[in-house]
Amino acid sequence: MGIVLSWRRRRLSLFHLSSDPRDTPIYTVVDVAAYVGIPRSTLRHWIKSPKNGRALIEISDGKLSFYNLLEAHVLSVVLRRKAWLRRVRLAVDNIRERRPDSEHPLLSPELRTASGYRDLFIESITGDIENASKGTGQLLIRQMLKEHLKRIDFDASGGPYRLRPFNYQRIGLDHRVLGGRPAVLGTRIPVGVLASRRRAGETIEAIARDYDLPAASIREAIKYAKAA
Repeated sequence: MGIVLSWRRRRLSLFHLSSDPRDTPIYTVVDVAAYVGIPRSTLRHWIKSPKNGRALIEISDGKLSFYNLLEAHVLSVVLRRKAWLRRVRLAVDNIRERRPDSEHPLLSPELRTASGYRDLFIESITGDIENASKGTGQLLIRQMLKEHLKRIDFDASGGPYRLRPFNYQRIGLDHRVLGGRPAVLGTRIPVGVLASRRRAGETIEAIARDYDLPAASIREAIKYAKAA
């Protein structure tokens, strides 16, 4: 009965979220893999449901939403911290069970990773750090975990609205700007347009003058476009 109610609640929640543009499927697997900087095969593995369970990232209509993009980013952070994927799945299942109304548990602001550990952690309501990868919800009271996911920006209401890719200080993917496509931070200037002008033979200095941007922003946009 509990499982049935959980799935009913989930479907109702999805219905209410349908008006949220961050939940609208707009990206392809190729897009998200490029933007986050992971192999396409890895992303396909994350969105594929196992035989007995749910996918790490649940998508609809064969495409990914802005929320899904952020989830892929979070998983890339987790794997960079050398966490084991099996324990990541346990953590996600644990969070889903404890917080059935959360459609995107990986985007919880309380989620933590720590160098040297192969688990995921969440901050409990009492302020303790809890190991979410353990089925028992083991508390790690003495362990000070200070590693945070810092590349996702949250608005005043606590909702995620922008991703700033790793190793880039001037590029962002904001769901309110250009439909969540890469742009120079603080502008509506697409990364792809700047890169295409450079490929056409224009100098970085000329492009920077046209858009009234620092040359460093143009260089970073070109670098990001090549990496993607």
